Amino acid sequence: MKTVFYDYILGSHLASAIVNGDYSGLSDSEAEQLDQFIADLPNHYHYKTKQFKNLDLADYSEEPSFSRCEITGLHGDCLTFRLTYI
Repeated sequence: MKTVFYDYILGSHLASAIVNGDYSGLSDSEAEQLDQFIADLPNHYHYKTKQFKNLDLADYSEEPSFSRCEITGLHGDCLTFRLTYI
């Protein structure tokens, strides 16, 4: 079965909310932006593979790099997150 994935560059400060569901370090605005981003991701259920999506860090050993977050639009330390359909 083919694995389909999309990579996103996201602020490292969003990692805890994405991976663990812990929004405690985010402002209300950032939490709303993240929730909207997740809601706008490609379908929760992939029609070809019949699997649910999984958004997670692309590589847990990855070091943050200075880039532009695709959610907030701000420049800072970012990580690559991968949306995977297995």
